[in-house]
Amino acid sequence: MQRLRAELSYLRNCRVFACRRCNLQLADQSEIFSLSREGPQGAFVNPGGHVHETLTVYRAKNLRLTGMPSTEFSWFPGYAWTIAECGRCYSHMGWKFTATSLQLVPKKFYGLSRRSIEARVQVPQPPDEEEGNQDRDPDNRIVM
Repeated sequence: MQRLRAELSYLRNCRVFACRRCNLQLADQSEIFSLSREGPQGAFVNPGGHVHETLTVYRAKNLRLTGMPSTEFSWFPGYAWTIAECGRCYSHMGWKFTATSLQLVPKKFYGLSRRSIEARVQVPQPPDEEEGNQDRDPDNRIVM
């Protein structure tokens, strides 16, 4: 029973979201939050008619922002959006949303496109037995 609890704890603590194309880690599961009553994931339609299933997270990393923030057609009233790309392969990952009013909380968050990311369990690498061993693949992850 103790081993199962330890494994569940490990799985809860090591879950990450990564770029589907290049496996770059973008966010941790612990950063998910819900901005609406429907939950942290929603389906939104852009002006071009494309549907985006979006997951909201407080923080993300390894993203490259493109363009200037815009409030036009924002899915979240009071927030300006900026396009976010993967910092490694430049694939579209979603958007950074920034509050346009001091009263809004959170001040910023990210909407990650579910079609662009994968949930993974991050597998910690054991310490190298020989210093300077660079043969291990740092992106070796278990796909969930």
